[in-house]
Order: sequence, then structure tokens, then C-alpha cells
Amino acid sequence: MTFGSKPQSFNRISLLALICLCSSRIAPGAEKLSASTKTDGLTGQAMSVLRVNCLSCHNDEKKKGGLQLTSRENALKGSENGPVLVPHKSDKSLLTKVLLADSDPHMPPKKQLSEKEIVTLRRWIDAGAKWDAKALAESPADSKPVQLGIIPRSYNPVLALALSPDEKRLAVSRANRIYIHDLSQTNYPIAAQLEDQRDAVQALAWSRDGQHLAAGSFRRIVMWAAPTLKQELVITNNLVDRITGLQFTSNSTTLVASDGVPTKSGLVHLLLMENGTNQSTWFAHKDSIYALCLSGDDKRLATGGADKIIRLWDMSTQKEIGKLEAHTGHVLGLAFNPDATMLVSGGADKVLNFWETTNWHQAITLNNHPAPITALTWTADGKSLTTVCEDGIPRRFTEFKTHAGEQSGGGANERAFDKARDILYCLTTTADGKTVFAGCHDGLVYVWNAEGKIKATLSTPEQELAHATKPQEAGTHEK
Repeated sequence: MTFGSKPQSFNRISLLALICLCSSRIAPGAEKLSASTKTDGLTGQAMSVLRVNCLSCHNDEKKKGGLQLTSRENALKGSENGPVLVPHKSDKSLLTKVLLADSDPHMPPKKQLSEKEIVTLRRWIDAGAKWDAKALAESPADSKPVQLGIIPRSYNPVLALALSPDEKRLAVSRANRIYIHDLSQTNYPIAAQLEDQRDAVQALAWSRDGQHLAAGSFRRIVMWAAPTLKQELVITNNLVDRITGLQFTSNSTTLVASDGVPTKSGLVHLLLMENGTNQSTWFAHKDSIYALCLSGDDKRLATGGADKIIRLWDMSTQKEIGKLEAHTGHVLGLAFNPDATMLVSGGADKVLNFWETTNWHQAITLNNHPAPITALTWTADGKSLTTVCEDGIPRRFTEFKTHAGEQSGGGANERAFDKARDILYCLTTTADGKTVFAGCHDGLVYVWNAEGKIKATLSTPEQELAHATKPQEAGTHEK
């Protein structure tokens, strides 16, 4: 594959593969963490034993015997027969007793653990049974240090956008570079450029108070003080792979991040803004998370991704409170409406689903999109929803008509906007919905007005120079 060229069939999932190529992982010369942040050796070994031998049957899905080994809290809770793990007391822990060759019942059912593995678990329990979600999530190959190669300057799809709360600045990620556009000026000039990421930035978020900007890439979250754009925090500890989603809580004290190893795990991290401390990490999915959203009151979190499942979480306990299964493709977009009475989801199956949050009834199903839905957002009044799609066309939906009871379908009025030249990956709008911004594979940010007409395209100085040296293409929009 040649960088700068695009495969004929190119969607968001294949883009992730391209990002992997751009990253050029080379072990082992990675950025080194301090000794205090490294995984404890014994804990890491114990997590590896549990992951390889136990997790396939005792996860959030299967829960065989009522036992979940996806977190320390679940492990301490035990199975339907009672506790299985007693910290500091391996001889009283059922977890180790059932591993013995003459045990009945015997675990794992069709395998005998080695003496070394059993001793590792016993030593781990006697030491207090410390937990490490990162070590549990990763395979040995995933946990190796890596060094990221240089991303070609020609690789510049816009993968993430974030509009500041005062709507005066727009953060745009192009590959591993972040540009800040000044929206208070009519031509939306670039006011700053931030370059402290080594891999493609897939997530951006402003804090609700407008004081912080966060960006996520491979095993790295960087925070800037928004007024000065001075870097204030770098978070690397406990991150296992690419950060695919970021959102601040309404009080701006906590950052919610989605992470995980493709085909293996989807993790959610709660990170304290004050110092980047990890408050909590839990397994949310068995595959990559592509969408996350908090309700306006911060009480509920919705996550969705490659496993085609939407999961709902109680933020106060980090417990799963619901699971929605309707999509037949990756879930790529999620959004609560402002009063959190409705959750909308869109995905690679080209379907838009509306869920009533009182009983999680599927109130509306729209099949209007001709290609995968990559992002969506509500206006501040909750009266309209905007989506973007791989066909390059934003769509606005209003006048929602729900169905009650067991019926599904419903409907809404639809308005298609002017078409961009390529796939649209990300989306944000002003609170009133009168200005729409969407990031495109061609490296441009397209800007639409309330009538759905393209009124500007935002590019970098390098892109403008390249464009000026070649004949203008028909249909190109200038700022």
C-alpha cells in the first residue's frame, strides 16, 4: 500500500489497519515509564495465568458458575457458591484449590495447570492479590514495548474534531498533528499547532469549563491548558493500545477514555484531571470501542464498538446496567440527547437506532443511510440530530416519530447536505446546529451552514500550498 493513495474500498475499519502501518511499531525501544508505573512482576504473571486459562469462561458474557474474573471486585465477589479469592490466604481460596489435579470439580475442566502456574497464583494471593487491568487485557505480544515510526506528512485524514464550549476554537487532528482554528475570525485561521503525539490522534475533547483540551493516540493521552495551550499533563500508565474516545464529565474533574486491544478487549478508564491518576479501569467489551458518550448528568455511560453491542454503565459504581443488541455491524456513533431521554446509535450496518432510556425500548429505526454511519450529534435543544456517513454527506433529522410497545421503525424528517469529496469520519456542530463541521479523509474539514451548503473548507498551510501548485478541481470549495 502506498501512503497518500486510498484503496478502492476504504472505510473506517480499514483505516485502522492503515494507522497501524503508519505507526511502524518496532520493539523494544519505547518510551520508558518510571519504575513506580511499571506492572508488578508477580501481578503481571498472575494476570497472564488468569487470562490464558480462566477468562474465556469467567468473563462478563459467560459468567460460568456466576464467576467473573474481569476485575478484582468481581473476583472477590466470587461465584454462585461463594467467595473464591481470599487475599493473603491462598490456602483458603477456592480459586487455587480447584486447580489441583485431584480436585472435584477441577478447573480448568479440560486442562491441568503446571505446578509453576499454580505456585504463581498462590504467591500472588498471599501477596494480597493485586490487580492489573492492563496486564489482564494484553497478550504477551501486546505488552511488549514499542517504538512508533514517523508518519508520512502525506498521511493526513481528519479523524477527530472538538469544538470549544464557547464555540470560538475548533481542534482538528490530522494524523498525529493537532490544529486549533480560530472561529471568531471569518476565515477560521489556524491559531496554533500542537505536535506532541507520536501516533495518529483518534480522539479529542474539550473540558466542559473550556479550560482543558485532551488528545488520545497510541497508549498516550496529552492534556493542554486551553487558554495558553501549554502542555500540562501526559498520561501513559495503564493504557494498552489506541485511545479511541475521550469525554470529560460535566464538572471537568474526570476524563473518560476508551482503550483496548483489537479483537481482545475494550477498556474504559476514568482519569482524574488533577494529576492523571487512574480512578478506575474496567473491561467493557471484547473488542475495540469506537464510540462512548456520557449522559448530561454524568450518571450513565454508553459504549459501543466492534462487537456490535452497546453497553450501558452506572458511572457511580461502574456496573453494567444494560446491553443493547440491534446492530449487525460495528457501532461507530453514540449520543444521548440533552435531557438523556433518548440514546441514538449508528453503525457500519448503515442503521440509525433511537432508544428510549426509561426502558431501553427501540423507538425508531432509520435505514436511510447508503453507507456506514461514522459519527452523529444532537443540537442543544434536542430537536435535531446530525449524522455523517461514508458517502460524504451529512444528514439532519427532525420531527421524530416514535413507535410504542413491541413495534419498531418510527421515522423522522431528513435533510441531506452538500456532499464532501470523500469519506467523513468525525462531526461536531454549534449548539444551535446552524454550523456543521466534519472531518474528511482528504484532510479537509468541511463547514456547512444552516441550509446545508458548504461555506468553507479548513486546511493546513501545506495543503493550501499544494493545492495552489496544481489546477483547481471542479467542485472544490475555498474558504
